Amino acid sequence: MTQSEGKGVANQLAGFVGHRIERILSMPAPGPQKALLANLRRGVGKVPGELPALWGVLLEDFPEAWMNNSGDPSRAEWAAYIALTSFALHQQGNDPVGHPMHCTGYTIGRAVRRLVPPGDADAEARVMRRFEQLATASEIQSVARHLRSLIQLLRAGDIPLDYAALTRDLYQYQFTESVAFVRLRWAQDFYRIPAKNEEESDGTNQEEEK
Repeated sequence: MTQSEGKGVANQLAGFVGHRIERILSMPAPGPQKALLANLRRGVGKVPGELPALWGVLLEDFPEAWMNNSGDPSRAEWAAYIALTSFALHQQGNDPVGHPMHCTGYTIGRAVRRLVPPGDADAEARVMRRFEQLATASEIQSVARHLRSLIQLLRAGDIPLDYAALTRDLYQYQFTESVAFVRLRWAQDFYRIPAKNEEESDGTNQEEEK
């Protein structure tokens, strides 16, 4: 697969996961929605396909070209699976309708940056250690483990995350020709000085942002 083809799949996969999360958020609550989110949380740390209860949420309408016939999960399956299970972990304890933790524009770099109180150098160093562990992981299961640590911090800090963008990043991270690009994007988003309207938005209630 060429780099341009990989980028195209990454964007399509991001859209797939974004729509899947929107469908989860629109499900009747608390019954079916609560049960599905609980099942997804049980899938955290496991391998795609390991839990039959998650086959449908991951693979229904999943293009065959994104699947792997070797018996191992494909890169696309890994990216979608990690994003969906991480979202369920992030959403735990929050009302999915009134306070969804999936928020477009909150890339992983931007979200992690919000864990750092302004002017707190010690906090920034602690957060950066966690972020660097994610960005230097070489295997996708290691990426998932370090991401889980950050998701728990984001949940505690009531900070949302763009899970469609995260899916795109997780997919591209698995290719040697694009992993450096993903790391740079994460660093840029972490250190980027927000525009004036973004600063004002960050000071408002998150439910209004969504």
